[in-house]
Amino acid sequence: MDLYGISAELLTEIANVPIEKARRWKRAGKVPARVQAIVQLRLSTDLGVLDPASRGYVIRNGLLWTPENDSLTPAQIRAAPWWRGLAKIYEEKLKQPQQYELL
Repeated sequence: MDLYGISAELLTEIANVPIEKARRWKRAGKVPARVQAIVQLRLSTDLGVLDPASRGYVIRNGLLWTPENDSLTPAQIRAAPWWRGLAKIYEEKLKQPQQYELL
């Protein structure tokens, strides 16, 4: 990984390591693979850096943006199981036969 333009201070913050270790990485031009992924994520914000299946999902300004350009707040993401449960209830309800009153 090219560390040009990435400060030792940023590496320290990202990897939670002492500044001496970050400086050693910079001198050697090498960082551990897990740190590379985090640095790339920090610089690009694309979650595809961590998992190719998440390519196109971006974290920006506290929101998760989908490849379709929809944004989700953290609360909306946490509410996803609740919405799935509600959808399941309605699906079950729709499967039940309905009797309608004739007018």
